[in-house]
Amino acid sequence: MLEWYSLHRDIRVAVIFLVNFLYSLSLMGAVFFYSLLGATATDRVELIITEATGLNRQEVLLSTFLKPTVLHNFCYVFIAGVFFCLICLFFFRQTFHTFFAPSIVTVLTFLFIFLVRNAVSFFLVPGTADATAYLYINNILERVFHAGMVLLIFGLLLFFMAFYGDKYLLKNKAARGRRQEEQ
Repeated sequence: MLEWYSLHRDIRVAVIFLVNFLYSLSLMGAVFFYSLLGATATDRVELIITEATGLNRQEVLLSTFLKPTVLHNFCYVFIAGVFFCLICLFFFRQTFHTFFAPSIVTVLTFLFIFLVRNAVSFFLVPGTADATAYLYINNILERVFHAGMVLLIFGLLLFFMAFYGDKYLLKNKAARGRRQEEQ
């Protein structure tokens, strides 16, 4: 019987680890697709590789047009994935303390996005790209900043829910159960 309990606990820990990993992927996907929401149907994205040998040979690996409806759908799917993972984590442990790990991941994601945004904006010189590309990249960086602020607020909200949620929400649930038993 003890081995079965240990196996059940190990499977549960593995599933919680997988859900936390999916949470972080969903968070990054939501930020990525939110930053592309300003695209129009005529915007084209190309992944170009150039050689460092001095020859001007370029190879296009990926070339596609951005479709706004697809970007919106992917953004909403990733946002739904974030909340689905949080609901799964809560139901596995039945306590709000499980939101500590997602809150830390969310705040660390904010810091990573903030550092990358500042690095890209530091290396982006207005004269190096044409005017439309520069404006487009600035629009994306502005959306990344907004997504980062939402992540910071969401991470702090998760942290406070993890810290105070059991004290106020689950305590009231237990008190309601006792009142129903008395009546």
